Amino acid sequence: MDEIVKRAEKFRERTIIQLSNYPPHDIINMDQCGFAYELVSNRTLAKVGEKQVFGYAQPPKNLVTHSYTVQYIINAAGSVIGNVFLCLQETTGKIGSRVEANL
Repeated sequence: MDEIVKRAEKFRERTIIQLSNYPPHDIINMDQCGFAYELVSNRTLAKVGEKQVFGYAQPPKNLVTHSYTVQYIINAAGSVIGNVFLCLQETTGKIGSRVEANL
């Protein structure tokens, strides 16, 4: 593990040196973030040891349709470059009218 940490630190040091050769607006990074429209729990609505449980939290059957991913390109100066890529998980393969109205 120590060897991995040492190599990572060397890589970081070399990268910092290389980055100093470029202006911040020319150094870019791209990353994705996934989000869920609806958060669900797998907990019951009863206390431990109760004899009868009258309800429980259940995830929706179409959980896959309740998520989306965004992808940004940002430079070291802090500016977003270009458009944000948005990937919606919709059953029809199309953006819903409510989402489309707010784009």
